[in-house]
Amino acid sequence: YMGRQEVEVEEEVEVGGERGGGEIPSESGEKKKIKKTVKTIKNLDNVVVRSMDLSLNGILEYDLQDKHEETAELSMFAEAFDEMVSYGVMKKIRAVLARKQVEYDKAASELKRKRETEAEERAVKMAADREEREAKRLKLEEERKAELERKKKSDEEEKHMTEEQINERRVREAEEKKKKDELLKEKREADEKKRKEEEAERKKNEEDEKKRKEEEEEAKTTKTVTIVHTHVDDEIMEPFCWFDKPVGVNSQQSGQIRRERLEGLLYGFGSISQREVEGLLRGAGLPKEKALQALYYKTLATTTTTETKEVPKEEKKEEKKKEEAMDEDEKE
Repeated sequence: YMGRQEVEVEEEVEVGGERGGGEIPSESGEKKKIKKTVKTIKNLDNVVVRSMDLSLNGILEYDLQDKHEETAELSMFAEAFDEMVSYGVMKKIRAVLARKQVEYDKAASELKRKRETEAEERAVKMAADREEREAKRLKLEEERKAELERKKKSDEEEKHMTEEQINERRVREAEEKKKKDELLKEKREADEKKRKEEEAERKKNEEDEKKRKEEEEEAKTTKTVTIVHTHVDDEIMEPFCWFDKPVGVNSQQSGQIRRERLEGLLYGFGSISQREVEGLLRGAGLPKEKALQALYYKTLATTTTTETKEVPKEEKKEEKKKEEAMDEDEKE
C-alpha cells in the first residue's frame, strides 16, 4: 500500500547573488557560484511491500491499514465468498451430526431397553426370593405353632399321668429327637459330600477341556490373530477442517472445534431450534452438561473394525535353539 510521509533530507544547492550571497570573484575577475549543504523537508510517497498468501485465508487477513479501494473491494469479496462456502460446508456438518444423532439415539434406546430388561429380570428374581423367604417364614411359623400345640397337648396329657410314665415319655421323646438330629446331620453331611464331589468333577472337566484345547492348538499349523482396522472418513474430516483454520505464522490445525463455536455455527442457519441443536451436539458427544468440552472431529470420523484370521505359526525359539545345538553336535 502507499502513503505520504514528511522527511528531512540534506542536499547540495547552488547559491547565487551578491558577494554576501555566496558569489566570490575569481583571479581572472569573473564571478562564480558556490555549492552549500542545506536541510529541507519533503513529502515522499511511502511504499510498503508486504507478502501475502494468495489464498482465501491470506486475503481475509487484512487490517485497518488496508484502506485503498482495490484492497477493500477484494476483502469484501473474500468475506462474501467465505460466507457462501462456509454455509455449504456447514450443511455438510449438519448432515454428519444428524447421522451421528441417529446412531446415538439408536444405541441409547438399545441400552435403555437392555437396562429395562435387566431391571425386570432383577425384579422377578427379587420377587421370587421374597416369595421363597415368605414361604420359609410361614413354614417356620407353622412348625412353631405345631410345636406349641404339641407341647400344650403333652402338658395336658401329663396331668393325668404318673411320674414314671412322664419320665418314660420324656426319655422316648429325647431318643426320637436324637435320632432326628442324627438323620439331619447325616443328610447335611451327604449334601456337603455331594457338593464337593460335583465341584471336584467340574474342576476336573474344566482342566480336561483346557488341556484338550491346548493340545488342539499345538496340533494346528496356524493360529488365530485379531487384526484391527482403522478408517478415517474424509467426507467427515473435510467440513470440520474448513472451520479449524490455523491462526498465526507457521501454525497448524488444532484438530478440535469448541462446543460454543459449533453451537454458533448451527444457529447461523436461522431455521433451527435450540432443541435440535442440543440433539445434534449430544449425538456428537457434546451434551449440554459439558459446555466447555471440544469436539475432536478426527475421533468422530474414525471407525475401528476387528477381523480374525488364521495365519501360519512361527517356530518357537526353544525349538530353534535345540535344532541348532543338534546341528552343531552333528558337525563336531
